[in-house]
Amino acid sequence: MELLQIQYFEKIAKYQNMSKAAEELHVSQPALSSCLLRLEAELGAKLFDRNGKKLVLNSYGRYFLRLSQQILNLVNESRVPIDGNKLRERINVGFMVYNEKLFSYICDFQRENPDIAFNVHGSTMNSAFAYSAYDFIVGLSTESVVGAPNELTLEPIMDYVIVPREHPLASRDKISLEELKDEEFCFLKDEEGGYEAEYKACVLSGFIPKCLFVTDNAFMKLRFISQGTSFGFIPHSWKRVYEACDKIVLIPEKNALKEARTKLYWSDMAMYSEANRRFLKYVRERLETED
Repeated sequence: MELLQIQYFEKIAKYQNMSKAAEELHVSQPALSSCLLRLEAELGAKLFDRNGKKLVLNSYGRYFLRLSQQILNLVNESRVPIDGNKLRERINVGFMVYNEKLFSYICDFQRENPDIAFNVHGSTMNSAFAYSAYDFIVGLSTESVVGAPNELTLEPIMDYVIVPREHPLASRDKISLEELKDEEFCFLKDEEGGYEAEYKACVLSGFIPKCLFVTDNAFMKLRFISQGTSFGFIPHSWKRVYEACDKIVLIPEKNALKEARTKLYWSDMAMYSEANRRFLKYVRERLETED
């Protein structure tokens, strides 16, 4: 596989049209088509579905696009002129699930250690990404992280139900899912059609939630739900963000079966880096201090 193939693939995915991508790349359309066919042959899978003249990424194509963007970002970073005396060490952190505590640790650590910088990748929907590209990965204890056998517990998971402030349930100390079967919700939904985990939890509790607003963007969810017109769910790590909204209240979800933890994962190889060792030591000390 060549870098040029990846660059061409990204352009085709951007325009969803072979002739527009060829024009942008200043190559002939037959040459671009041939390059795509070679790439698909090497991967052993099709990347696009045809819809008339439009090329639409299929599920594998969307996955490969995310990997391609990471590769191209690394290539672009490597082209930056290097001064050995000024080059910072970089720590790569992948968030499979957002965690406010670790994010604040990253900010505080960087301020105290200006010689170290961070590359942070995150997704609101746990979309697939290359685990090996990261020094540390933040994930749930219920999920396996390939190639990262070492782990450190950051905090237990506690989900909150977002309730409109004027709703009768707003005065409750805790709320069970079963009590929400007649309410309307705002949910995150990824590009492959999957809802956030609490949607499935509602189904398992005996009802299909009524979706008033669906988005693939966490900020859009916050903007809509802050108007106080629908119910929703957030993990503890987002609590501070939503508490600032005056038209909603956050009530702990009543679910004794949940025992998930947010954890920090890393590989043995990550510890070859002094910067990674310093950061891990810092995180351990902060956790011990706060316990």
